[in-house]
Amino acid sequence: MRSMTGYGQARSSHITVEIHSVNRKTLDMNIYLPKELLFLDVEIRRFLSEKLQRGQVTIRIQADLLDQKATLSHLKKLQKKWNDITDALKMPVQVTLPFLLDKMEEEPLKASPELKKELFHVLENALSAFLAMRAKEGAHLAKVLKGYVQEIETLVKKVEVKAPAIKERYRKTLQARLAEFSDERLLKEAMLYAEKSDISEEITRLYSHLAQMKKLLSSKGESVGRSLDFITQEMGRESNTLLAKAGDSEISLLGLEIKSLIEKIREQVQNIE
Repeated sequence: MRSMTGYGQARSSHITVEIHSVNRKTLDMNIYLPKELLFLDVEIRRFLSEKLQRGQVTIRIQADLLDQKATLSHLKKLQKKWNDITDALKMPVQVTLPFLLDKMEEEPLKASPELKKELFHVLENALSAFLAMRAKEGAHLAKVLKGYVQEIETLVKKVEVKAPAIKERYRKTLQARLAEFSDERLLKEAMLYAEKSDISEEITRLYSHLAQMKKLLSSKGESVGRSLDFITQEMGRESNTLLAKAGDSEISLLGLEIKSLIEKIREQVQNIE
């Protein structure tokens, strides 16, 4: 399991790559490239999209490419070119090294296989560091979430123990009022009693959701955030129904504790890829 927040960096003699991300429901990549490397934008996006599923990911690539172009032979060719121009125009201008370097920066960089290979090597190293941080943070989140799940499970067991008392109380109340109603009114009251007093379905579903969540938190899957988010929403619905049916102060307090823990889970799940 991986967090959606992370940072990674790698560099070579000419290229530096930084990757960092924050939470987002979908994958959104912002890539900042020097103009000389814009031709690789699509390939970089394709490469990263195969490794990432969610998060707002920012990739910054810096390149000091002057050394690749500033070979002695290239400088001599460039010097001859500008000397020929000044001679042809009969404009005696001294062609200096700063002038030549400035002209070299204006030249478009050729998409050499060596440059592309170097860039993707550095990018892969930065991505490895980035994913390692995400995995480390994900392991911490899994530990926190497992703690919350255990707390909820303990509270649900307490609710389960107290649930029969609700039925008994409703039964006694119904018996005391038997003489007050006609048969039709009695039937309606009995139906209402049956509906309000039975929270066994909510308890069963909460146990089921907790089991699913524990399975996901212990799985080897890297992208479980969406599944965890869905289960958390379902748990929230069951806790609301339980509170509405409770009719008992002790169970209501337990239900509020469960609801509070589910909210804590929901907040943390937003950080999971």
